[in-house]
Amino acid sequence: MKKKIFSVGLVFVFVLSLISTGVFAQTADVTDPVEGYVDLTEYATALDTAQKQEGYTRTYYFLTYQLVNTGAVLEWMAINRPGEQTNEVAVLQAFYDAVLKLRTEMTADSDFNAILSKMKAESQKTGTALSAILNKYYTELPEIKGYIYAYRAAHTEDDVAHDIWGGARVAAVYAYEAFLVADLGNTVALAEYYTPEETQAIAQMETYIAKIQSIADTLAAAAKSFDEAKVTSLTAQIHSTSDQADALAAAMWEKIFAAYREMNGPVY
Repeated sequence: MKKKIFSVGLVFVFVLSLISTGVFAQTADVTDPVEGYVDLTEYATALDTAQKQEGYTRTYYFLTYQLVNTGAVLEWMAINRPGEQTNEVAVLQAFYDAVLKLRTEMTADSDFNAILSKMKAESQKTGTALSAILNKYYTELPEIKGYIYAYRAAHTEDDVAHDIWGGARVAAVYAYEAFLVADLGNTVALAEYYTPEETQAIAQMETYIAKIQSIADTLAAAAKSFDEAKVTSLTAQIHSTSDQADALAAAMWEKIFAAYREMNGPVY
């Protein structure tokens, strides 16, 4: 839980590792009769899906942004200098085609960091070409800039992609919150069943859960508006609260197992 909220699949992999190593299976007898105890696999799967969607929409936006801006320059050249198929234009067109190919072939299971790295590598080749074009037509630079602004106003694909990315960030926050709340809620359910006398610990855990839910609402709003300073601060807060809750949960589980063993014998 120490990783950033938008790190794809980390929590999902962690939970599946617990299942595969039998940690959940070992506690099955403890949890089976407890009302309110939920299977975390569903929440982990939902979190993995939400994080992949966030990664997909983020990458889709950056690719689309490059396509719109490069497309504006290419269109200006095609309209105003149709006979000048220079090497610089060819470099820009190759970049456009490469980015479009990356976007077209991308799936929810793609390595998004690798895709963005490829895009950046390709974009480095275009910097010199674009500078050469702008230097060559520097007397028309105001016209070129005006054309780019007008092109961007007419081609809002990147703005739409940005909004969709914002929505995916919100969904990832709430999927993360749902997983944490379900996980900690399980500890509360078990404690209420096996150690109802631990009222202080149960109340403290419920306080942590409520705090995580409150932070998540504020974090979701910051994520949607791309307020990265708030996202960083609130992510740290939610991780800190989760750490405190985890420490309390560990102590509560010791007493839960002790109570179970007293009732039913050893846990195997």
